[in-house]
Amino acid sequence: MSEMLDRVARAIYAALHVEGFAHQDYDLLNTFQRAQVEKMAHAAVTAMREPTKAMIYAGNPEYHGFFDADDVWRDMIDEAQK
Repeated sequence: MSEMLDRVARAIYAALHVEGFAHQDYDLLNTFQRAQVEKMAHAAVTAMREPTKAMIYAGNPEYHGFFDADDVWRDMIDEAQK
């Protein structure tokens, strides 16, 4: 699993934990449980694969005045979270 999918899986599990659905440390999940959370992470990342028009605008280098992939990525994700 990629580093990003792992981050997303851990974030999903942490959100479930806060809501009271998850009851143990992510690293202690069994193979089946981990696969379920990883499946959710994969679905979440896949859903974001195609940017919205607002994300494309936020990621436009003209918006920044320069091209910095890190800033563009963050701006596009920030737009997606609105």
